[in-house]
Amino acid sequence: MKTFFKVCPPELYDPKKGGRRSDLDGYLRLINGSEVIFVHLDEFDEDYLRGLELNSAFLDQAEELPEGTVDVLDTRLGRWDMSIPSKALLETTPNWTRNEVGRYEVPAYLCLTCNPEDELHWIYRKYHPNSLEHKNHYKDYSYFEVATDQNPLLPPETVRIMKSRDPAWVKRFVYGLWGISEATVHYILPESIIDPPQEWIENLLKKANLVRAFDHGESAPTCCTWWASWKGQYYAYREYYESSPYISDHRKNITDMSAGETYNYSVADPSIFKKQAKKMGGFWSVADEYSDIRPDTPPALHFMPGDNNELATRNRINEYLRLSNSSVHPITGESPAPQLYFIQKSPNHNYGVETLIIETRAQKRVKLGTLNGKDIYGEERDSNVPDHSYDTFRYYAASHAGFPHEAQRKPPDGSFLARRNQLRALKNSGVYNRYGDFVPRSHLRG
Repeated sequence: MKTFFKVCPPELYDPKKGGRRSDLDGYLRLINGSEVIFVHLDEFDEDYLRGLELNSAFLDQAEELPEGTVDVLDTRLGRWDMSIPSKALLETTPNWTRNEVGRYEVPAYLCLTCNPEDELHWIYRKYHPNSLEHKNHYKDYSYFEVATDQNPLLPPETVRIMKSRDPAWVKRFVYGLWGISEATVHYILPESIIDPPQEWIENLLKKANLVRAFDHGESAPTCCTWWASWKGQYYAYREYYESSPYISDHRKNITDMSAGETYNYSVADPSIFKKQAKKMGGFWSVADEYSDIRPDTPPALHFMPGDNNELATRNRINEYLRLSNSSVHPITGESPAPQLYFIQKSPNHNYGVETLIIETRAQKRVKLGTLNGKDIYGEERDSNVPDHSYDTFRYYAASHAGFPHEAQRKPPDGSFLARRNQLRALKNSGVYNRYGDFVPRSHLRG
């Protein structure tokens, strides 16, 4: 507020011309009828914000605000119907657009200023041009980075002192760069996110071993991710992430998305196999609801329990994500390269994952405290970070603990290929004599 009144001339809020200024109430009315409200958002809840009718908002130190608070404020913009263009603007733009009730459509702006945090922060995820979430959902927002030494009004001595501080502090507060937090559980390299053409993906799925990983949610979203393994490399190529109170909806949707594909197995959260409720005279589990076969239900989904060993699985994921000299990038052909890849959602094909990448990147350790100005983190993951899609990643990674190379597919029992293999094995092991008796090959002479 002090900075605002440094640049706002007093004649614009002259009480004799209808203006009003109250520093105690944080309120200003300009002589043209515009109003400015100064609010410390730590002192107001979201119900207060939902009652505001604003045209634009400017938030300083936005990195200290909760994401939900800013989301609510963003939905209140453009609601102040007293805003009209000036006569000068209407003279230069005589065809200014109006809405259905005849009022002028005045642009609404949300402007944030912040000091950068780590790449887990919601400001980075939504607005930074390198963020996947920004590229897919927040393209209408612009982002600008300005270093301290680009400010011509700062004394050179002040800039010199600032640059003499700790390198991490200088990176953040002098150059305005975002960094990777020490709390980060997994770091996904840019090389691990690929966007190949649909023909490339379909060719991969014909050769690879396919697996589904599943996490059921009661009040939270239910998630399923699809994985392909080929020549010691792993690919996440599809995801399902929906909230529905009906298991039948999930069964149908996952079955429809799996059409035409054969899976080595499907792995799921081990908790869904616990028998909890009684049904038809016996105990019933969530897994039973997915595999129950009745005439009025969608096709059954059969899962095997996943391994919920958090620390061991976390390490295996990091092993897959780091650069390996034994791995060659499937698109560029360069080495070293990661062993695990995420096929990114794209308008160019019908495959890809998005939530899985976002949630994996967002996982962080719980902060235990601070020692000599340095944050100390434990091994436990922050339970406030969504992990429904990430949990399927853990189940899939743990299921590969015993076979880092893909196993050969076996034809289903009773199929033509299975019967042919049995006959071949029988032929190679012996013959039938003229009496109809089977004679092992080891008993034959010559």
